[in-house]
Amino acid sequence: MKKKLLKLPKFKNEDEEREFWDKVDITDYFSPKDFKRASFPNLKMSNFWFVTWNVPEYKEWVQKKSYGYLLTIIKKQSRDFLAAKARLIFKAKGLPAFVLLKSEIVKSEKEATQIVKNWQGVLTIL
Repeated sequence: MKKKLLKLPKFKNEDEEREFWDKVDITDYFSPKDFKRASFPNLKMSNFWFVTWNVPEYKEWVQKKSYGYLLTIIKKQSRDFLAAKARLIFKAKGLPAFVLLKSEIVKSEKEATQIVKNWQGVLTIL
């Protein structure tokens, strides 16, 4: 028997939508036939700062290293900031993943930025 899909609610803003998707199972709202394979053959990794998913709570830096790419992240949490260092890898079919190397929780974004600077050597921000 085919699973009956739920109807998507209307969202007031991206924050509300993000919270919604964090709590539900996507397969309750979409079936596999709704998805299409995407290819980005000209996508290049950046050595510069970018905001993940246009979400101001995350800042990520990617730097090319001899072993591949170093990913460093600052994430604003409810009462503190998470600084994380990871090795960015590409799995089958070019899908990105990462291996966490180190992380620290600090009280301010300034402290988190200093930790990331130390991990990276020099931090380039556009």
